Amino acid sequence: TLESGDVVAARDLYRALAEACLERRDLPRAQNALSRLIETDPANLDARQRLAAVCEEQGETERALAAYRKLAAKSSEMGDRSRALAATERLRALDPDNLDCCSDLAETYLKLDRVDEAIAQFHFLGERLLAKGQRDEGIRVNRQISLLAPDRLDCRLQVADRYERHGLNEQAVTEYLEIANAATAG
Repeated sequence: TLESGDVVAARDLYRALAEACLERRDLPRAQNALSRLIETDPANLDARQRLAAVCEEQGETERALAAYRKLAAKSSEMGDRSRALAATERLRALDPDNLDCCSDLAETYLKLDRVDEAIAQFHFLGERLLAKGQRDEGIRVNRQISLLAPDRLDCRLQVADRYERHGLNEQAVTEYLEIANAATAG
């Protein structure tokens, strides 16, 4: 363990070591130095981002996923939404079938007022949940699409069609009626 006065020196040492290892393309040592740097400086988002990228580059997908998750969480906690978004997009790219990543990405898009991208993620998520038999959660996500885009009849038709394809006829009829009412009211 480090004494409190040694933390600054250790942080500088680990930062310099990580940079030297990255410059030499010594990725295993860079990964170790970055991990140590993060231990001494948990708020260092650059080190977290580099660590995730180094893990990914070395083919250590599970470690990369864990590092990107921590980066996204810490970035969000520190108010760096663009970095949180970039980390969440990397997570989604590395693990496209992970529904939690998809949900996190949709929510992050919403926080950034990028509604169309959020809706696209919610469409994927709603389809996957219903396909997996997670009826209640699938309905909740699909309903959220309808609430986010009440005037986007194309989105709402996709939701109604999805309900119909998955045998949720009551939800499909309700959605189709709401679409018809919206179309005739506009």
